[in-house]
Amino acid sequence: MRVFALVFLLLMSFFSIAQAAMIKVSNDLDIHYESSGQGENVILLVPGWTMSTEVYAHQLEHFKDSKDYKLIVIDPRSQGLSTHTVEGNFYEQHGRDIADFMKALDLHNVVLGGWSYGGFDILAYVHQFGTDNLKGFIMMDSVPKCLGGDDPKHSSDWYWFTSDGSDGVREHFTQGVLLRREQLNDEFARYMVDNPHPEYIKWITRISNQTGDGVAALLNESGSYQNYETDLKGMEGKVPLFYYMSQKSQRVDEWSKINTPSATIVKFGKHLSFWEYPEHFNDALDKFLTDIK
Repeated sequence: MRVFALVFLLLMSFFSIAQAAMIKVSNDLDIHYESSGQGENVILLVPGWTMSTEVYAHQLEHFKDSKDYKLIVIDPRSQGLSTHTVEGNFYEQHGRDIADFMKALDLHNVVLGGWSYGGFDILAYVHQFGTDNLKGFIMMDSVPKCLGGDDPKHSSDWYWFTSDGSDGVREHFTQGVLLRREQLNDEFARYMVDNPHPEYIKWITRISNQTGDGVAALLNESGSYQNYETDLKGMEGKVPLFYYMSQKSQRVDEWSKINTPSATIVKFGKHLSFWEYPEHFNDALDKFLTDIK
C-alpha cells in the first residue's frame, strides 16, 4: 500500500505541473490551464464542481505526443489555481469565462467538453455564444438541467436532483460544505469511483478544498437553477455530440433518443470513470474524434 501511495502521489505531482500556464482573461480573472499535444485541432475540457485540471491527468498524458490534437484543460474561476473571486461564481459567468479564454488563446473550431457540473459551464457558453466556434461537444456524466422528476411517469426527463427536494441531494451538497465539509468530501470522493483507496480520497479532498466553503455551496445551489435543454437540443444535426456517462445513467437514453438522436452514447464505470479507467474513456474519445475529423 505504501508503494502504491508513493507512486500515486508522484504521478499526480508530475501531471499537475506538466505544461501549466496562467492567462489573464478579464479584469478579475486569471485562468490556470494545462495543455498537451501539438495538433491544430483543439479539445478544451472543463472539470466539475470544486475540481481542477488534475482530474484530467491521464488525458494530458494520452495526448502528449499527438500531432493531430492539442488538449487544453482549465480550472474554472475559484477552483484549482485560477483566481478565486468574490463575485462571478455562477454558471452564466463560467460560460463567459470560457468565451474569454478562447479569445485570449485565439482558439477556433473547438471540441468542447465538461464533466459533471462542468457540463453547465459549457452549456452556459453555448447558451450565450452559440456553436459557431465548436467542432464537437462532449457531456461527461453531466446533464442538460439540474432539477426534474415532476412527472415520475415521464421517463425522458434527464436531470440531477428531484424538483421537490425529496431525494435530499441538493440540500446535502449545499448545506454539506457549510456544516460538515470533511465528511462531505469523503462521501463525494467515495461516490465517484469503484476503488476509493485512502490516497485517492486525500487527493480529491485536497483538490476540492481549494474552493472555499461559501463558493462551493453557491456553485451547487446556483446549479440547481440551470436548465439548458433547449440549447442542447438545438445542437442536434449542427454539432457532433458525445455523451460519456456512468454505467448507472439511465435517463440519458430516452432523452437523447427523442431530442438528440445523432449523439454517441457510451456508458462505463462511475462518475469519475475517465480518470479511474482512462483507457476506456480515451479509446472512446479517440473514436469520436476520428468520426468527426
